[in-house]
Amino acid sequence: MWHLGDGDSTASDYYKDSTSNNNDGTLTDIDGDVESISSQIYKGLDFQGDNDRINVGNGSSLNLGATFTLSGWVNVTSHNNPGYQFLISKDAVGGDSYDLGFKNGAP
Repeated sequence: MWHLGDGDSTASDYYKDSTSNNNDGTLTDIDGDVESISSQIYKGLDFQGDNDRINVGNGSSLNLGATFTLSGWVNVTSHNNPGYQFLISKDAVGGDSYDLGFKNGAP
């Protein structure tokens, strides 16, 4: 669980995992346009849709079992990109991958 109300820093491991799993995250802001904004609960980040992301690594706690839930608070103001746009994504060799996102503008 990451609370994004601390601002928009690209410092290593800036976004702290609030669980005991230590999956701290680092923001990749391709063109410097990610902004800290007011959100439903405290604050959030506006990613602008241009390959910005927070990388939380590949810790073993991110290897989910057969039953799991992915969730997130998202306010999409427009989405016209073709193909897949991921909110949450984990790619792994051997099929242990999962994604939550949009395809061709639809959830």
